[in-house]
Amino acid sequence: MIADPPAPPRIALTIAASDPSGGAGVQADLKTFAAFDVFGMAVPTALTVQNTMGVASVTPLAPAVVAASIRALFADCPPAAIKVGALGSREVAEAAWEALGDGPVVLDPVLVSTSGTTLGDASWFAHWWERVEVLTPNGPEAALLSGVDVQSADDAIRAGEALLARGVSAVLVKGGHHADEGRSVDMLVTAGGVRRFERARVPHDIHGTGCALSSAIAAGLAQGRPVEDAIERAFGWMTAAIAGARQTGGGRMVLGFGAAPPVDE
Repeated sequence: MIADPPAPPRIALTIAASDPSGGAGVQADLKTFAAFDVFGMAVPTALTVQNTMGVASVTPLAPAVVAASIRALFADCPPAAIKVGALGSREVAEAAWEALGDGPVVLDPVLVSTSGTTLGDASWFAHWWERVEVLTPNGPEAALLSGVDVQSADDAIRAGEALLARGVSAVLVKGGHHADEGRSVDMLVTAGGVRRFERARVPHDIHGTGCALSSAIAAGLAQGRPVEDAIERAFGWMTAAIAGARQTGGGRMVLGFGAAPPVDE
């Protein structure tokens, strides 16, 4: 008796820069997808020279190559969700947008690093808004994208509402918008209201948390989960991945990507 063929896997695609140290970028995205039992595909947008100590240079790839790679994947094995991270240049951002097929997009707009370094221009995303299911800026990025100075949780909500008005379905403004010592607050703003995710501030300097969080959300969407459920599970997994963080070099720690996602009740 011939066994039935296995069901096709849930597929997620990451479109982001490459991090050769493996802690962030497409490398971290693929590890995160695997943790959620989602098959990961990747289209690099830029090559970085970096290690755990920092980034030495960023070289965007040819926009035509990025666009052709995206089209090839959508023609053969279309993903159920797409995570978009660092794009490297306005030209790559526009080429990727034009090549993108159907599916929910989680956009991590890598414009300002944790250290405050400017990495991109808000104008790169002018065409993207109505395609974005979940936008995951940090406070400075939310300020650049919305024009609202983000210094508090209330500011984060106003920035989120301004971005919703541009067509984004949900905005998750990440961390740092709380006056209490040792706490971090992420504000989810949707047309249905505001949800506050509060947690202990990460005690270590860990590389790639933004990349992994947005990829974990995309994995949940690829599994057909509603947005808030995908975000809640992503935070649950991040808590375990942060607890399992380790030192691989002389600089920042990397996440414990082998952490298991929360079990459905």
